[in-house]
Amino acid sequence: MMERGLEYGEMDFRAGPHGCRVHDYLLTGDLTIRGVTRQVQLNVRYLGQWETPWWEDGVDKGPKTRAGFMATTEINRHDFGVSWNAPLDKGGIVVGDIVEITIDAEAVLESDS
Repeated sequence: MMERGLEYGEMDFRAGPHGCRVHDYLLTGDLTIRGVTRQVQLNVRYLGQWETPWWEDGVDKGPKTRAGFMATTEINRHDFGVSWNAPLDKGGIVVGDIVEITIDAEAVLESDS
């Protein structure tokens, strides 16, 4: 028997059009959670780029250029069919309706060679 929730072990985001403000971007796309897809907007911040060493199979192939990004958004979990909750002993509930999502990403520039 599969443990509860393991069949939905990942989220998926497919980007669409975006707006740009210097190092901040508004990226619109489709977010899929538990097989439910909704359009969301990510607030993306470009954190800069830097050179790092790169080794493959003991061979120095570097340096490689990396770039960092951070993205945030908020969703209502009920919009994605996430409805489980439980009351706390002293009042309140375990999970709120609004979920804050933060993505920290690093990209490596691939060479044309």
